[in-house]
Amino acid sequence: MVVVKLSAGDVAWATNEAVSRYNYNRSRGNDPTKSAAKTWVEAIAREISGVLGEIAMARWLDKFPHTLFEDRKTGDVAGHEIRSTTYPTGKLLLTKEDDPTRKYFLITLPDHYTANIVGFIYGHEGQQDKFWDTTMPVSCYAIKQEYLHDVKEL
Repeated sequence: MVVVKLSAGDVAWATNEAVSRYNYNRSRGNDPTKSAAKTWVEAIAREISGVLGEIAMARWLDKFPHTLFEDRKTGDVAGHEIRSTTYPTGKLLLTKEDDPTRKYFLITLPDHYTANIVGFIYGHEGQQDKFWDTTMPVSCYAIKQEYLHDVKEL
């Protein structure tokens, strides 16, 4: 695991970026009630944690996270997909639509100034029946941290 420290400026920028993403998704017709987030406040909070995870990964790789929506088609940071959670023991979540050839990184946010880059898995490794979890708010592949590759293998 790699620990990345975040600043008050990171949190402020993540909040601004999260609201922009939320508004962009609504303008594209995406319905926030079709996700695990049932309110707009919860949806924005999830976006903030996602952006904080991207900032942490970008800082560790010495890259910039993509903020332009078209650029994000090539991955969140340096061609990689970032999945963040505020749960220290949280799982890396994948859907059936996720690209099986990409690397997906799990980043936990135990507090708003710390990001833990826990590990990664290729989509095809995580998109297996044994990881399918119907107990999640939205059914998905939920990969426990013990199944992830060491982030230092990157």
